[in-house]
Amino acid sequence: MITAMNCPANAEYAALIFLWAPGHFWGVAVAKTKDYEDVQVPMLPLVEGVGRAGFYTALANLLLFPFTMALYHLTLDWTNIAMGAIFGAALIALNLRLLMTNVELM
Repeated sequence: MITAMNCPANAEYAALIFLWAPGHFWGVAVAKTKDYEDVQVPMLPLVEGVGRAGFYTALANLLLFPFTMALYHLTLDWTNIAMGAIFGAALIALNLRLLMTNVELM
């Protein structure tokens, strides 16, 4: 019997959220470093530096990309994999740009 508690899709969705959150939160923190510094909130860019935070953001998003492509089997809809590939590639490109602009700060 398949219930909401033991359905593999639920574990996959939980893993997706787990992988999605760090890269996106850290990306916002990098963009808003000055705001966090003004209110003395110890976000990753302030604690580790913008360059290292950019590296961690890129790493988290790189790990997210293949996982997102693997979720195709949940819907079997080609538009999901096409959009995932397009937006995933754009996200990786933005992360690489972040890394290149902050490489001297690491």
